[in-house]
Amino acid sequence: MSPGAEQRDAMLERIRACLRAGEARVQSLRRRSARFILMNLVWGALGTVVAGMAAAAGPLAGTGPHAWKLTCAAAVLTASSTFFSGLNQQLAIPDHLAKAAICVARLRAGDRK
Repeated sequence: MSPGAEQRDAMLERIRACLRAGEARVQSLRRRSARFILMNLVWGALGTVVAGMAAAAGPLAGTGPHAWKLTCAAAVLTASSTFFSGLNQQLAIPDHLAKAAICVARLRAGDRK
């Protein structure tokens, strides 16, 4: 095998290794982003339902101060929703995912040549 062919094969193997690593990174970022979005939606929806029911019918767990403390869990749920939404943005997961997807696309284009 000629030195040029060996260099080409080595470069191609390096591209394929980087492609595998990039694809794994994209999958990891997609899972993390989906998890944060799902948590945001679930906690936000639960918080809204609990707060709405409390506003319409009073405390959900009986009467008195203890019942209102449990009903105020809606605030905790809503805060959790806000936290996960902010965490997703602060960690810039959507941005990292977009950049990783672009890198994978470029590596795939280089692998086909």
